[in-house]
Amino acid sequence: MNLKEKIDTDIKTAMVDRNNIERDILRVVKSEIQRSEAGLKTFEDADIVKLMRGQIENLKVIGTERAKKEIWIIEQYLPKMMDHEEIESKITYLISTGINNLGAIMKHFNEHHKGMVDNKKVSEIVKQKLS
Repeated sequence: MNLKEKIDTDIKTAMVDRNNIERDILRVVKSEIQRSEAGLKTFEDADIVKLMRGQIENLKVIGTERAKKEIWIIEQYLPKMMDHEEIESKITYLISTGINNLGAIMKHFNEHHKGMVDNKKVSEIVKQKLS
């Protein structure tokens, strides 16, 4: 089941359970996906994750208790972010295999860890390791 299908299923479950907060925020996410697709392209899970991260940033600005609950709900759909040690370990391994330039390492992270890392953090660690 892809992320879009899971959201649809969870909206129905939230409706049955009368969980209005979850139902409402998932409907917002679903409508944002539909608006963004607008018949031009079908969103993959990585696109949906990016959209959800944007929703979280918007909700952080609001800062109400309801917004905090909505953030928690959205975070349940996101992949676990790699921490500093995991990123550093992966970079060290890549450098040891002969990949020793920023572009190649960034390409690897974008292909294999999309949505799980902050590219700015990866870039900073790579620059430290290569200098």
